[in-house]
Amino acid sequence: DQPLVLGSKEFIPGFEDQLIGSKAGDERQVTVTFPENYQAAHLAGKEATFDVTVKEVSQPGALEINDEMAKNLGLESLERLREVVRGQIENQFGSMTRQKIKRQLLDQLDAAYSFEAPSKLVEAEFNNIWNQVNRDLEAAGRTFADEETTEEEARADYMRLAERRVRLGLVLAEIGEKAGVT
Repeated sequence: DQPLVLGSKEFIPGFEDQLIGSKAGDERQVTVTFPENYQAAHLAGKEATFDVTVKEVSQPGALEINDEMAKNLGLESLERLREVVRGQIENQFGSMTRQKIKRQLLDQLDAAYSFEAPSKLVEAEFNNIWNQVNRDLEAAGRTFADEETTEEEARADYMRLAERRVRLGLVLAEIGEKAGVT
């Protein structure tokens, strides 16, 4: 048995679409083609047919937030659940605020300091970024087309990112040196 949420895109592309309109007890044959970059190489690019029996169809319902729910989550009371959630929201807000301020600062530094970054450093940074992007895509069984871009467009975007990172890294290192930060 495998639970499936339609629209979650957790399965092979095209799998979920073939189950739309199913009712409990329906039996369907779902035919899909595994992506070329599928993590299981022996399945990559191959067509497969799955015999599916829909055992249950449900939709999310209203969630009752009360002491019982808090206890199911391992907390002693609804009040304690509220405290925990409040703390998590405050932490997330603080983190998002710091990220926004950091991004604004880096954008201002990027605008203020325009110079050609050393090509060897940019190339090394690009290679690190590009390798990570490809690992992430492969792990997710996705392609550039799935991300609504081409490899060439992605390369250009990540090259600009690499140039920015190197330039800002050099600027921040210089600022740190002048401020005596080690």
